[in-house]
Amino acid sequence: MKRMIRTTLTLLATALSTAALAQDTTQMETDRPDQTETPVLVRRGYFQAEIGVLRENQDGRNYLLSAPTALLKYGISRRFEFRLEATRYSQYLHLIPDPVTISGFAPIEVGTKVALFDEKGARPQTSFIGHIGITALSSEEFKPQEPIASLRFAMQNTLSRVVKLGYNIGLDWSGESSSPDFVYTFAPGFDISEKWYAFIEVFGSIGKEDAHDHNVDAGIAYRVNRNLQLDISAGKGLSKESSESFLSAGISFRLPVRK
Repeated sequence: MKRMIRTTLTLLATALSTAALAQDTTQMETDRPDQTETPVLVRRGYFQAEIGVLRENQDGRNYLLSAPTALLKYGISRRFEFRLEATRYSQYLHLIPDPVTISGFAPIEVGTKVALFDEKGARPQTSFIGHIGITALSSEEFKPQEPIASLRFAMQNTLSRVVKLGYNIGLDWSGESSSPDFVYTFAPGFDISEKWYAFIEVFGSIGKEDAHDHNVDAGIAYRVNRNLQLDISAGKGLSKESSESFLSAGISFRLPVRK
């Protein structure tokens, strides 16, 4: 754990010291801290990292710690983005008389985001996101029995100068079943100022045999500059399948790789 914390702090220090070198004049758009993926792609020739920590309080004293979660993105062109996602889990089970902690990496996921439509009138800005999990690149403790994949449409409407409405629909194959779950998100976002952004959100999934997972959350992000962002969010489960509550914090930054 101490080694992981030192590594995380090193990443934070590197981000803080190097993000200022990027000279893009547009504001960075991120997929965190909410669950709603943005339809905006990383700019061509830029590398973007979105790193966080998530604690999910489950039933009783049991919890799942995702530390770190990392979404790495690279802008291939105006319409294509390469994506890689990795997560390290620590599952705490309050067993009597001896509690157990199980740690390891979930399957690494690779994918792409493809820009489909620009916003025009009532038509939302729309992108397609597809991921596939590489089960061979995971710890034995978290290796799924079934394939992992996700397909999602990310959409956004600009309602005013300060309010945007983001929403996603799609399918997720979580590795627990061969059948996909239908997933949805709905998140109004508010540009409180040039530096501060806030959101509220409902999201969840609907699977077979009434395996429904519905949640609500909210959070804020602070834009240190156009290429560096800090965030925090919290939420609560609304259904039997959901975590009781969850708390997340993270950092996102982007750097120019080539002109």
